[in-house]
Amino acid sequence: MKAAILYEMGRSRPYANSKPLVVEDVSLDPPGAGELLVKIKATGLCHSDLSVINGDRPRPVPMILEQCVKEGQVKRTFFGLNV
Repeated sequence: MKAAILYEMGRSRPYANSKPLVVEDVSLDPPGAGELLVKIKATGLCHSDLSVINGDRPRPVPMILEQCVKEGQVKRTFFGLNV
């Protein structure tokens, strides 16, 4: 699966030039108890994400940005989980 990874906060603007996010392939463990796997069809950045990117909300890096705005489809659930 692909993920938007932030390796360094505080890069200069415009971000279209400095490219603070890198989209890379990552691997995940299968869903565990109480979890499900969702195939994300579309996503976007919110102001909270931008606050992390510009350094106003420091976080340990590298980190995968878990964008707050998503649209997807449940692909797999843990046995016994009702969705």
